[in-house]
Amino acid sequence: MPSSSFITNPYVRSKFPEILYVIAMIEKEVNRAGIRSMIGDVFNSAVNPTKLIPALMMLYVDMEYLGGHNQFYDKFNPRYYIAELFNYLWDHPQYKAAFKQEATEKLKDRTSDHFVKFFNYLLNDANFLLEESLTCLKEINEYESLQADAAAWAALPQAEQQDKTKAVEETKRRCGAFMRLGNETVNM
Repeated sequence: MPSSSFITNPYVRSKFPEILYVIAMIEKEVNRAGIRSMIGDVFNSAVNPTKLIPALMMLYVDMEYLGGHNQFYDKFNPRYYIAELFNYLWDHPQYKAAFKQEATEKLKDRTSDHFVKFFNYLLNDANFLLEESLTCLKEINEYESLQADAAAWAALPQAEQQDKTKAVEETKRRCGAFMRLGNETVNM
């Protein structure tokens, strides 16, 4: 995992979880098919769990401040892949043990707030994504209620109907994204 002292560009660093995720999904498919190959054993032999788990946690924390004008929303994409990786790695006993060891050590070490920040950001993300999902669902419900009232819907000008329809399609897209991200965050 790229250390911030080696690779300082946060956008470059944010791509590593996605790369690892792709490798993990290939490994999963290769193992499911029963094919023996080098890629089928990456996480079992080539990656040190005691290094990867803390590095993913640190990267999750570092993604809070990507520095761009859209940094608040930019953090969710790499965090999604980190969540997917944690879900995948949890099925490997050595990674589960490394995660538990990291949590235990960091909670005992009062000078390191790295794990506490990770957990705090995890909870903040879950809360934000749940709130946004519920807000989107409310907007969708209001639109559907308006459309179900034929007289009220017909009373709206055609342009306003089109605007509302376009807006609700965007809301549905955002709602789906927020729910997927929220689900992965909570599952982590």
